[in-house]
Amino acid sequence: MALDAATLALTAAELKATLTDAKIAKIFEPTRDELVITLRTRTDTYALLLSARSGSARVCLTEETFENPETPPSFCMLMRKHLTGARIVSISQPEHERMLELEIDTHDELGFAARKKLVLELIGRSSNLILVGSDGRIIDCMRRMDFAGDAERSMMPGMFYRMPPKQNKLSVFDAAEDERRALIAQADRTAPMDKWLLSAFSGLSPLLCRELAYRCGGDYERLDSCISALLESLANGETAPYMLTRGGAPFDYSCIAIGQYGSAAETERFRDVRMFGFTHEWDEEKEMQFDAVSYLLPDDTLFVAFMGTDTSLVGWKEDFNMSFLSAVPAQERAAAYTVEMAAACRRCKLRIGGHSKGGNLAAWAAIHIPENLQKRRLLAAYNNDGPGFSHDMVDSEAYRRVADKLHTYVPESSIVGVLLEHGEDYAVIDSANRSIMQHEPLSWNVLGARFIHLGERSQMGKLSDDVLRQWIGSMTPQEREQFSDALFDVLSLSGKARTLDDLRAGGLAGGAALLKQYNGADEEDKKIISEIFRRLAVDVKAELKKAAGQSLKTAEKSLADMKHAITGFAKGDKTDK
Repeated sequence: MALDAATLALTAAELKATLTDAKIAKIFEPTRDELVITLRTRTDTYALLLSARSGSARVCLTEETFENPETPPSFCMLMRKHLTGARIVSISQPEHERMLELEIDTHDELGFAARKKLVLELIGRSSNLILVGSDGRIIDCMRRMDFAGDAERSMMPGMFYRMPPKQNKLSVFDAAEDERRALIAQADRTAPMDKWLLSAFSGLSPLLCRELAYRCGGDYERLDSCISALLESLANGETAPYMLTRGGAPFDYSCIAIGQYGSAAETERFRDVRMFGFTHEWDEEKEMQFDAVSYLLPDDTLFVAFMGTDTSLVGWKEDFNMSFLSAVPAQERAAAYTVEMAAACRRCKLRIGGHSKGGNLAAWAAIHIPENLQKRRLLAAYNNDGPGFSHDMVDSEAYRRVADKLHTYVPESSIVGVLLEHGEDYAVIDSANRSIMQHEPLSWNVLGARFIHLGERSQMGKLSDDVLRQWIGSMTPQEREQFSDALFDVLSLSGKARTLDDLRAGGLAGGAALLKQYNGADEEDKKIISEIFRRLAVDVKAELKKAAGQSLKTAEKSLADMKHAITGFAKGDKTDK
């Protein structure tokens, strides 16, 4: 829980306002990594904790009492010699680094006025507390470090103090807006966003990187605005200490509210669950959108979870590609990710799951992970209203090996979950929503720890299934590919729109732009799109007519049965027929 640069900047500002011109009264060293300085202002007395402990390096005011050793350590004695009775002139954070610098007015050995610096470096295992003289040389430090071949950063008395070397990163606090946007435009979108942020910008902790990725939904088009909002809130003082706890114990700390964990960490049900391995991968060229996270459960099983389609057109294009490709990039990545997570938790049994496209990815991963992993560790794979696969896949040996471990759940009016082929049986789940809105899994009704099951799908669900099967079946794989390319070329407005939000933002203007884009499209593309939608219209009409005919026959039979029963009753025949 070491302080990041953003939190340290806020801490430095508070300490500056509180401790400037404070007099150093006492100095203690309760442990070899910590120093406690008692400071007196005109009105109050404070205890300042300076910690260089590698796992929790920090600086803060404290009300905690410490047990000090009977014999003060040598570093503590030296600090008392140089700083007792001195006054703090200023407190600052140099160049937005993970450093705190206290300028102190004191005296030298001859009694002349001198200004010294107490520098706290909060840089993980290399954290240190250094006393620097007025000549810029190190008087002493909490951890002496003699780096062979790196004299500039040797932490030894008598050496000139040098700041830690700058990383090859852009400072998120000092960079101009256009510099930041240019760097984001060049981002490696095959890497998880949080990891790319950590490698590209200085001043951001892993926690803040994950939070930014969470707030923008992994969408690089929204990333800059999320960074701007964060910087604005920091500049305006719209912050507060934010401690994350799990089971009553703190596990992370920030200067802003953290939303990435939701309320799971505070709930009784999920307090012992450990989350790791989050990744967001988006590649426009490969037409891939992939999101996954893993959970280590209290029963020592591993649950690998895949997210469905986001709002990006790339994600939706990949869904369409499933209808004609033997494998899409997200499916192949799902299998590889599952193997990676299983390797990280070698002793854990394995469950895989997801919703919508994520459900398809879960089933795909179960089918394509190595056979020894399937047999020895895979317990189950859960496809929650996600599409199936091609006939060839369902007939494959790999599919048959795990068929009894595949669990598919669909609501009664499911559309997405019955696309393509399912070799396994599926359970029909009761939903509080109607029609297509039943795809929302939070609408699925539960009793205790289980879904409420229904006997069969609704008439509307069956109708939708028949229409879509006929529509997709009417196209050859080549036609499906041509239709997908043509349709998404129109939807993207030749690259101007990248998400569904971009299309919605235009309102009527967006509709007009789509129409204009369609009219200006290649004649072959227009022909493909219009022909495929014409087939859909024909299929819908035919199925509606068929459904109406079936309903009429059902009604006529019911009337005939009722007439027969009434006639029999009138004749005195009261026997049930």
